[in-house]
Amino acid sequence: MTMKRRLIAFILAFASGFAPAPAFAQVSTTAIEEVATAGPFVANSKHMQRFFGQFKLDAADFMKPLTLIIHNGVGGTAGFNWIRVLIGGDMNVSNLKGAEEPTADLVFDESYIERHTVNVDLSGKVFQGINTLILEGTAPKGAVMSWVLQGPLTPEFAGINPTTARAGGRLTLSGKGFSLDPSENHVSIGGRDAELLYASRNSLTVKVPDHIGNGEAEVVVTTNNVRSAPYAISIEKPIEAAPVPDSR
Repeated sequence: MTMKRRLIAFILAFASGFAPAPAFAQVSTTAIEEVATAGPFVANSKHMQRFFGQFKLDAADFMKPLTLIIHNGVGGTAGFNWIRVLIGGDMNVSNLKGAEEPTADLVFDESYIERHTVNVDLSGKVFQGINTLILEGTAPKGAVMSWVLQGPLTPEFAGINPTTARAGGRLTLSGKGFSLDPSENHVSIGGRDAELLYASRNSLTVKVPDHIGNGEAEVVVTTNNVRSAPYAISIEKPIEAAPVPDSR
């Protein structure tokens, strides 16, 4: 089961101390890597704006890598020139009014932002259960920004071919949640590292370790520090070379 299916996202978005900014949020259905989205948030004045979002992570997901991607401005519309991001646990955001400082951890603070995409690593900074995301910023009236919370899929097997292999042979692993970057995939067979020969999002080709025992072995893929469920295959004895005739 993927992170997206296990995660419940719900958003409370408004500009604290100002008129409510139009906003929306939903669990994404357009990209499997997306956990939740929110926005657009619109600056109602040149003064500081504050927006809140809340999302819930269960025990299986809160330790996974997470990236907050802030889209700052869109098309010809200006973005915010100062953005600050804080993350905290479950809190009543309706009590945070005006300039009152929220009790949360600062994870990003940058002024004079000119780029349209800002990436904030939230890995290890979130909590099991409800998290409150707080975005603050200043911008010309009418400026917009939105955000997307992304996390890696849990690698899942659809099948392995062949299901009976030998040491030194090749295996093709089909499924989802793998990375195009070979360095982000780690495959073990029977507890031994397997050499990765090819990688795509839906397929990995590996070499069975040379020194591996016979019998049943579990194949496990770890992609971006997220571990798959094991998949069992059979390892056969190596084919013994025929004896060389004595020519004497």
